[in-house]
Amino acid sequence: MDQAHLHLLLNHFPIIGTLFGIGFIAYGYFIKNQTITNAAKIVFIIVAVITIPTFFSGEPAEKILEATIPNISHDLIHAHEEAADFAFIVMIILGAISLFSLWKKRTVRTYDLVILILAIVVFIIMARVGNLGGQIQHQEIRSSVLVVSESKS
Repeated sequence: MDQAHLHLLLNHFPIIGTLFGIGFIAYGYFIKNQTITNAAKIVFIIVAVITIPTFFSGEPAEKILEATIPNISHDLIHAHEEAADFAFIVMIILGAISLFSLWKKRTVRTYDLVILILAIVVFIIMARVGNLGGQIQHQEIRSSVLVVSESKS
């Protein structure tokens, strides 16, 4: 398995894992169950850890694409890379705040609400990164105006 395969394998975890954690923490927060919100924080920590190899396999994956696929769009790769830089930072922050909240041991519902809101923001950012990454190889999801020519009868 090369770095491109590794990147493709791992890149879904930050998106789906964050969404999964959002469901947990929202449910735990609204029913006031600290065990469930703590489980969500563990999910966010795990996802943040998985985001590290996902992020660092991106550059080698780019080199493999450039070496093997002719006429690959450097603009699409660059857009994905720039978005991933920011997404990586906010994901690590989410994981760190979750870890701090668990380490603190005294439950403060404000932390849980902050983590929930941050997780929603992180999910949106990660989903955008995933979409931009998908556009590199999937022309059908690129946002562009399709020109349909009418046939003249």
